[in-house]
Amino acid sequence: MAFVRPCRRESLEILIDAHNRAFAFFGGSCRRSVHDNMKAVVWKIRRGRDRDWNKRFLAMCGRHLVEPSVCNPRSAWEKGQVEIQVSHVRRLILAPRLRGGSLDQINAWLEAMCLEDAGRRHPEAKGRSVLEAFAEERGALAPFRGPFESFRAVQASAPSTCLVPFDGNQCSVHAAAAGKAVEVPARPDRIKIRRNRAVAEHARSFAKGEALRHPALSSGAFWKVVYR
Repeated sequence: MAFVRPCRRESLEILIDAHNRAFAFFGGSCRRSVHDNMKAVVWKIRRGRDRDWNKRFLAMCGRHLVEPSVCNPRSAWEKGQVEIQVSHVRRLILAPRLRGGSLDQINAWLEAMCLEDAGRRHPEAKGRSVLEAFAEERGALAPFRGPFESFRAVQASAPSTCLVPFDGNQCSVHAAAAGKAVEVPARPDRIKIRRNRAVAEHARSFAKGEALRHPALSSGAFWKVVYR
């Protein structure tokens, strides 16, 4: 049984969000996971299977009771059935290439298609569908304990222009933060900039070269309305 969710980036906060959604879809988490050596998972590749793991990624695995492991570099075939499932999904669901609609609409459609595909006959369990066979195995999953908070914290500084650079864009902040260090906890859909307390919040943009401005940031009323 497959769960397919296209994402805009391979960054940590989006990877965590995808895991949260997958475990909610399956109704539990796997006991062991196998990953590629992406930066959101490992900081450094050492000899053999030894890795310097991303600590927040490990915290997410601890939340969901998952033991993480990785393939050798450029050895995706080591994931075995995972790559076979990818080929199956591409052939049955993603061909022809999807077009139109927002990413949320496409993901909702793909989730429905995954459930529909699970109704097909299981290739090995005779007389049962994939969904029926999965229902018998669901008890082996660790119970879903709710989502792990999906954000990636980045340290930055607010220049005199009050435009903090983040992810190829410029994000406006309150004038009180000018010339000071700030923290940017980035979530899949929001960016909140903090210095002891929130000094700005913007909808996430995945374009480049944009200036994300809030028209009320120059007004004291902004503090009363948004950050009471």
